[in-house]
Amino acid sequence: MSKKSKAKAAHWSGSQMICPYFAREEGVAICCRGEGPGFRLRMTFDTCQGKKEWAKDRCESYDYWKCPLCEMIDEFEGIGDE
Repeated sequence: MSKKSKAKAAHWSGSQMICPYFAREEGVAICCRGEGPGFRLRMTFDTCQGKKEWAKDRCESYDYWKCPLCEMIDEFEGIGDE
């Protein structure tokens, strides 16, 4: 199996994602978006398993707001400054 095929096999649809900042996932990465033009965060993991564990505990959880990436996006966008 080629490297590209392995990465494709690791993808899921994102339909389980609860976090509003989730944009997409790639092989061993999760991509998040903010509201600003071109604002993107990409977190890369050593393994697909590591990515899945991160997503389960954060992106797929109603506690997504506890994610450090979510906190950074909120801070960047001024959410919670009032």
